[in-house]
Amino acid sequence: IKELLNNEAKVLQHDISRIISGIKNMRTFQGESPLFVRCPEDDTRNFRNMFYSKLSSYRSEAIFPNLETFMDEYLHKRKHHWLWQKEKKDKQKAIQRGYKRKASTGRSLLSRKVKSTIVEDEQISFLNKELKTTNPNKSSILVSTQEKEHILNVQFCSAFQSGSTFNVRTMDDDIDNCELVLSNVDYENKNIFGFFRIFETVDATKSYYQQVTNLVHYLCGYDSNSSSLPRSASLLRKLNILNRLGNDKRVTLPSGNLSDGSSVIPIEGYIIDFMTNDLRFLKSPKLDSKIVFRSSVATKMKSSRIRIQLLEWMRIQPFVQFKESYFLKFLNETNKNLLQFPKSKAPRMQKSEALHMTKEFRSNIYELTKDFPWDEDASIPVWEEQKAARQFGPRKYRDFFMDDWERNLAHRLSEQLTRDDSASLVNIQLNYILFTLKVDIIEYLNTVIECYLQKSSMPTEVRDAYNNVFEKILTEEEDKRDADRESQVTTLICSLNRKTREMEIHNTSPFL
Repeated sequence: IKELLNNEAKVLQHDISRIISGIKNMRTFQGESPLFVRCPEDDTRNFRNMFYSKLSSYRSEAIFPNLETFMDEYLHKRKHHWLWQKEKKDKQKAIQRGYKRKASTGRSLLSRKVKSTIVEDEQISFLNKELKTTNPNKSSILVSTQEKEHILNVQFCSAFQSGSTFNVRTMDDDIDNCELVLSNVDYENKNIFGFFRIFETVDATKSYYQQVTNLVHYLCGYDSNSSSLPRSASLLRKLNILNRLGNDKRVTLPSGNLSDGSSVIPIEGYIIDFMTNDLRFLKSPKLDSKIVFRSSVATKMKSSRIRIQLLEWMRIQPFVQFKESYFLKFLNETNKNLLQFPKSKAPRMQKSEALHMTKEFRSNIYELTKDFPWDEDASIPVWEEQKAARQFGPRKYRDFFMDDWERNLAHRLSEQLTRDDSASLVNIQLNYILFTLKVDIIEYLNTVIECYLQKSSMPTEVRDAYNNVFEKILTEEEDKRDADRESQVTTLICSLNRKTREMEIHNTSPFL
């Protein structure tokens, strides 16, 4: 049996090493992201422990405590300026003793990042003014606690201000069919107000009605990666009216812009500063008193809800980089452990479980990496085969490995973002602006349907029939609007790269 296990490990190691070689040979591969500093918890020992034990054993509440508590505590510390307390004490001791304290890995990385980052067309020049006066021996590129907090508060960027506009592509046709206009960006209060404006003539082959419908479908959660329907019943019924108007041969839709607000969709949102706003964009659910009484159940539900939100953020930059770095670390450590497999003194059962986990990992390579900015024509063994198989349709089932992987991934990201001395968070705020936008899709649908019912040509009885159905929906909607409110508002999570000025928008509706 020992020989069989060793031979199986050798075959798996060969596959893993080929995958590593294929990734490194990609034209766009740049290695692990420098934005995210490796935490002490992410050392080799932890990967080895995970390798020689069931990945699902990491589910316990002792290992995965309440993520809501983590994030609430971090916001509390930010508000009271309690972060980086250890660094403050170390600096004071170093000044008193009169020698230069050795910079940590996190500080060194942050210093290099600050030195090379350009924000707002000017190189950051305010760094470490305090330290220069109090201790001349300190390096001029070190970043003080006060300056770190200043960075976390979100600094001004000319690409992101009142009046800024961004072209937005809502469908998979490589055409920008609307623009996002920021009418008011308040850096002090972290508020954003603006609107989406539909381009009247984007594609000669498409009517204005199609442009409106495409945007509505996008905001409602229709996506090429998801076949889910909106959770709101009234939203579904209104979408049905809009679709029927376009397909009804008795109805002649007006051409061109309808005006009357149909081409503009108001939005509002907030900037994420990790003091008043963090990555959580869903309200905490009101739990039943019986569930609250069972604190372990309540903790698990709250953590699960936050985990879902963190996974959504990992679909866009810069958190895709964290997701990719975590994958690369796991891939390389798995390869090292397989190389040392014959020498391992682990029990036979643990070895067998380690090989099983590696097989699961290998069979999910494409699923784990599909959000990465890899070359479309990348030649990566196993990955290519799985990618080709997905073209025939999504997987019909979801295995436990992916659930456990995402649980670990979300927990590691939470650790990175809630550490008292987090250099990763400062790196992120130096290079990106994170923000969320809310769209009341119900109100916009009401405006669009009313415009088409008034301005379309159709027999009187047909118009009356549509109006009766629409008024009935509105009447029923008033009774339960508050209860169904969250499912009627679309949440978009966004990031803006300060250097390239590229913005990414992700609609969370299809995945929640």
